[in-house]
Amino acid sequence: MSKQLLNWKELYILALAWRGPIHGYEVKRIMAIPPLVSWMQITHSEIYHALDRLERRGLIVRCTPQRRNATPFVISDLGLRTLTEHAQHWLGSGDLSYLAEFNVSLKLVELLSPQQICLALEKRKQELKAQLAWIEEVLRSDPPYPIEHICFGLDGERAFRWGVVSQIKLTEQLLAQFGCKNSNN
Repeated sequence: MSKQLLNWKELYILALAWRGPIHGYEVKRIMAIPPLVSWMQITHSEIYHALDRLERRGLIVRCTPQRRNATPFVISDLGLRTLTEHAQHWLGSGDLSYLAEFNVSLKLVELLSPQQICLALEKRKQELKAQLAWIEEVLRSDPPYPIEHICFGLDGERAFRWGVVSQIKLTEQLLAQFGCKNSNN
């Protein structure tokens, strides 16, 4: 894995550069599409700062502009390797605070081999099942619940449990969709 994980904004911009030359204004236009705008809030300033960081790290390179007022970028070889690593990492992450990264990684599965996809999704499923077991243990324990075990109060813990269960079901559906074997445990 690369020295530093990309945040979801950098990951998404790098994915766009992988699809072809991209410039800052075009990133903003794409992210304003209704399905994306609901979970991908990003300003022009954040886009240009992310482009600058990606360029400084050698993940994207400038290419010949077709318009005078737009600087297009394309993904570099290092950027493609980094994007592939991140896609596999986030696809396998059971950390629900990184759903944006997971969603972007789902769009990048063609970078991964079928075996990499299956391994990542199995890892995600196991992490989610471990979270579910912990939540159920807390909910079964006798009151008063130890404060360090309660994140949101009991109603919140039950809602969080439901979220974990729904993510496990989604992961199982993805395992089946990608033809992964031994996904029943």
